[in-house]
Amino acid sequence: MEVALAILGIIVGGLLNRLAEGFMAGRFYRKIRCPYCDTPYRRWLALEKALRGQIRCNSCGAPYLVRPLFVELATGLIFALLWRHYGLSLYLTFALLYACALIVIIVTDLEKRLVPDKVIYPSIALALVGEMVPSCRNWVSHLIGGGIALGLFVLFYLAGGLIVRLRGKSPAEIVAFGLGDVKLATFIGLVLGFPQGLRALVIGVLINGTVALSIALKDLLRGQYNPFKAFPYGPALILSAFVFWLS
Repeated sequence: MEVALAILGIIVGGLLNRLAEGFMAGRFYRKIRCPYCDTPYRRWLALEKALRGQIRCNSCGAPYLVRPLFVELATGLIFALLWRHYGLSLYLTFALLYACALIVIIVTDLEKRLVPDKVIYPSIALALVGEMVPSCRNWVSHLIGGGIALGLFVLFYLAGGLIVRLRGKSPAEIVAFGLGDVKLATFIGLVLGFPQGLRALVIGVLINGTVALSIALKDLLRGQYNPFKAFPYGPALILSAFVFWLS
């Protein structure tokens, strides 16, 4: 059954790639396009083409199928791991949907610094329902996890805005820490519960801090330091959440 879930995950990964493309383009669904020449990718799965040794654009030769291929394989692996973790249960359905939402957010945040409201709001609502099903051992801990995550990341958001103002900048021009990250953290807290969700988020914050410090040091050495340089916070939070969730 794990193999069947992995195959299903690969197929679903093809859909997630198109959904992510659509959200980044301001619509619901969009075919994958080469970012260099805008040529659309007409096949459903990047894996199908990769197995033929073709991961480059037919028009310009750019290796634009690397991300779609990674998403398909990662989705297949995560689906198989979720089956191993939860088995055949009602909660497995919710877990698979949670995973799909998080994978889409990783793509959109990495490429456009975007946590789509059309993904995160339904995901939070789904988690509020999903954590009440009988296979969830302690739904109260999940509500507490979501509440703590919301409160903690709202503080981060407000602190970021305050720092921007103290530096004489406008929060409308520079987003130190976005509301999308607050919503994402709330979702992760709901899914993992307390204290697991808090641990995952703390590790994710530490990873982001390490990345931010590395970027700052690199820019200092190049004489290009910008204290307001933006980078996506979501992927580290999500990767940390997956590790705690599936361990």
